[in-house]
Parts: sequence; structure tokens; C-alpha cells
Amino acid sequence: MHDFRRLIAWQKANALEVRMDPYIDRIMKVRPTLADQLERSVGSIASNVSEGCGRETKADFRRFLTMAIASTTETENHLIRAQQRGLITAADFESLTANTTEVRKLINGLRKSLE
Repeated sequence: MHDFRRLIAWQKANALEVRMDPYIDRIMKVRPTLADQLERSVGSIASNVSEGCGRETKADFRRFLTMAIASTTETENHLIRAQQRGLITAADFESLTANTTEVRKLINGLRKSLE
């Protein structure tokens, strides 16, 4: 359907994943399970956007965008857990959560444009 690399939603999701890498590496040393969950959820966001672009129908694309939105929510949950355990600072939590929310809004807007 689209070249996913041109979608701002994918670009921002990909940037969020890259931005999260140092935090994941740090968390991995203390809480490997949490780090793994965070890595999987944040990686799933851009992956679902790109996979949806490869689908033949708008309905399929919307379904994958819905999964990407769910992954942003899961990522936010893992960030809450990391912050509560003192694994990321309050400032980093606020910044990463703001980025995650921005990505969720962009994907939601893209999803609504396909209705």
C-alpha cells in the first residue's frame, strides 16, 4: 500500500525504538525480563506499522495499526514499571512517555485516515 519509510508515524516509532536502546541496555543489567519486554513492545510499534503497509487492504492495514497502538500502551506500562523501580529517572520517564504518546497519536491519526 505505502512505502512505510515515508510515513511520519513509522519514522517517529523507529526513532523511539532507537532512543530507547541505551535505557534497555541499562535495565538489562538489573532486570533482564523487564528489559526484554520493553525491547519487544517498543520494537513492535514500527514493525506493525511497516507490516500493515505491506497488506493488500485498508482493513488489514488498520488492524496492524491497532496492534501498533496497543504496543505503545504496553511500552508505556513497561516505562512505568522501570521508573517505579528506579531504573530510569523521572525526567527520562516523562520524556520517553511523551515520545510514546506522540507516536500513539500519529498512528491513531493514520488509522483514522484509513476509515
